[in-house]
Amino acid sequence: MNYIEKILRHYKLILFFALAATILLAPWVRRGTIDNRMEENVLNDENLANYYDYLKTFGNDRILIAAFTYDKITAEMVRALYELEDAVNATGLVEEVISPVSILRNTFDLRDRESLEVWLKSEARLNNYVKKISSFQCMTGTIVSPEKNTASLLLRLSSEVTDMDTRKIGLLINLIEKAPYFAGRIKVTGIPTLTNVIHDYTAHDQKIFTPITMGIIMVILYILYRSFWGVVIPLIGIILPLIWTQAFFNINGNSTNFIVSMIPPLLLGIGLSACMYVFSRYCELSQGKERFDPSLVYQTVKELTAPTFLCQFSTIIGFASLGGNGMGAVRSFGLYASLGVLFTTYVSLFLVPSLILLFKPFNQRVTTFQVGHHIFRRLATFAIRKHKLIFLVNGMIFAIALYGISNLEMETSLIRFLPPDHEVIRKNQFVEKNLFGIVPVQLVLAYDPAGGANTLENTLLSSEICNSVSRLSADIRKIAEVDSAVSYVTLVQDYDREFSREKNHIPPSAEEVKDYLDFFKYSPAGADTYEIVEYAVNEAGETVEVASYEMPPEISGDSLETRAQIVDKFITRDFLKANLSLRVKDTSSRRLAEIFSTIEKLAAEHLPRNVRFYVTGRAYLWAASSEILIHNEYHDWLITTGLIFIMLVIYFRSLVVAAMALIPNLLPTFVLYGYMGMTGMPLTTVTGMIASVALGLAVDDTIHYTYELRRVLARAANYEEAIVETLLIKGSGIAFSSIVVAAGFSAPMASQFIPSFQFGALVCFSVTQALVFELFLTPSMWYWYKPFMPDAWK
Repeated sequence: MNYIEKILRHYKLILFFALAATILLAPWVRRGTIDNRMEENVLNDENLANYYDYLKTFGNDRILIAAFTYDKITAEMVRALYELEDAVNATGLVEEVISPVSILRNTFDLRDRESLEVWLKSEARLNNYVKKISSFQCMTGTIVSPEKNTASLLLRLSSEVTDMDTRKIGLLINLIEKAPYFAGRIKVTGIPTLTNVIHDYTAHDQKIFTPITMGIIMVILYILYRSFWGVVIPLIGIILPLIWTQAFFNINGNSTNFIVSMIPPLLLGIGLSACMYVFSRYCELSQGKERFDPSLVYQTVKELTAPTFLCQFSTIIGFASLGGNGMGAVRSFGLYASLGVLFTTYVSLFLVPSLILLFKPFNQRVTTFQVGHHIFRRLATFAIRKHKLIFLVNGMIFAIALYGISNLEMETSLIRFLPPDHEVIRKNQFVEKNLFGIVPVQLVLAYDPAGGANTLENTLLSSEICNSVSRLSADIRKIAEVDSAVSYVTLVQDYDREFSREKNHIPPSAEEVKDYLDFFKYSPAGADTYEIVEYAVNEAGETVEVASYEMPPEISGDSLETRAQIVDKFITRDFLKANLSLRVKDTSSRRLAEIFSTIEKLAAEHLPRNVRFYVTGRAYLWAASSEILIHNEYHDWLITTGLIFIMLVIYFRSLVVAAMALIPNLLPTFVLYGYMGMTGMPLTTVTGMIASVALGLAVDDTIHYTYELRRVLARAANYEEAIVETLLIKGSGIAFSSIVVAAGFSAPMASQFIPSFQFGALVCFSVTQALVFELFLTPSMWYWYKPFMPDAWK
């Protein structure tokens, strides 16, 4: 009695522990949360530290953009914006609102509708105000369009509102878009809407992937076995590892994301493939038997233990290599997929045989789909006789694939993850066409006084530095995709323009610069009232007073603090740190990287040495994170290849055989990325993972084929006969395991989320390729090289 039989004789105990574990872990399966944040999971370096420094200094950068068209800013529109801002502020979800009306409200301290109505009595006053904000560079292209037909509200979300608060963000968007005056005309977009959409996609995919995969699997099982037990036993064998894996994932406090959501269909496909090998072999052995024979179960497990363990171990290596990835989502995907495959190995070698011993099925039907001997005999004969042609064709395919890979481009923009006709894309295009780019980028400046005098001239307010910042801003705006570059210097120039009429004049002293900034922190002219004087330029070019009036409310300290906020977003109160806020049009990640690099070069050219700087913002972090991830995934693939090669060397005890065994498994990866390069499909965080996953899956078939070839050679008359017989024995198993794995990965293709769809489609493509290479190239290679030659033949 061997050790396998000894273990399986206690099959009831195996089943008991499996049932107990399932009952214990089942409550944890649905306790997961969704979190698609990327930058915090990847970066642990200066880039992330800079971003946190920016948030601490200048506030949250998560901004919603609510844009709308208009013919003219009227009193009615001002009232509607006033009410909308009040409604938005009442939610407690917004830290700050900047709009034509919020500026009006803060400038004239319009704290209630009564003071607003007093102010709106003069139409000339409103028209003059509109002209003023339209002339300010810091407002043009952001709050109002240069054409004066589009305006926006910029809503800075509260720091307590995170990416995971999709319901709160959704309520806010709904509140704005359904405001009576603007209904149907206002469009809300921005980075928070993007993360919101990705969250919704993830939640949707999480709900549909498993049911779709289960439905496909049940159809496959019924077609293959046409029996009750042929469906139930493998089905139990694939569901339990999924339950256990999902439970452990949630118990450890992990959050689901659009990458991890692809684990269930993956485990179902791999699990079914492994269980099918065991159940199909038992069906073949028990066919024609009139009663149940437990020895056939023991024989099945004994035959399949080595190749199954080796196959599953190679798959585990493929996934485990991702465990060292810098991104938490990819790392979790790799580690928990590996854990799931480990559970699948246990289930296929012990639990499925235990279920067979429990239910005692016998004389199970083996369909013609499982046999197909005439097909595999022809394939084997063709592979032997035309092996040189097959080598030539594969060499050409490899060369074409390399050409395609040379054209492969990297894409890391999350915006490109959405379908081209998605509502968020359309809203982004509207904002970019009428106002500004939707990608926020921050250039933070930090002045080092270096022990100098404690005066304003030894701060960022010095005329020299202000002029440097002005020239830097002008050069940055020359970049085609940059629509807006606003800083504290922009505020100073806007105010100065009202008096000097010079376009970009800056006062000669730091004291004057400070005074100009203080203009944006209005103070009262009297104890109970303050005077507003409006000016205009007459036909003679003279500045004349056109309106003068008083506003009744007394300005409180709180109001002064509110008015200081606009300056505080651009420069700190010690004047040692400043923020140059940029708006960039959505473009490819390669172009964004070029823009970031150009901005850094321009900053180094224009700024004095005692002014340090860094570029930051979520778009900048996403680009940095994704590029790190894709490079990590390349290294993961190299590690996977190396580990699998070592495993094959140990198993086959031959460097040459191990290297040759890798060829039909590496080719699908080269063809896959070559195809992507030739069709213009970019390399992303998700598609970059496929290399390791596909290699771990593909090598299984080579192991099964080569393992069986070694056994057949011991009894075959010649090598040609051994090649044919091996394919007759293993051909159907290899074909259907590939079909099953591809079917399992077809579930993500039901997603409208581009990364999920691409992952499913490309893995299916890779698995299908691997099957073709396995059926043609592997027999040809072994026939040509003739490894494992019996001593009697030499």
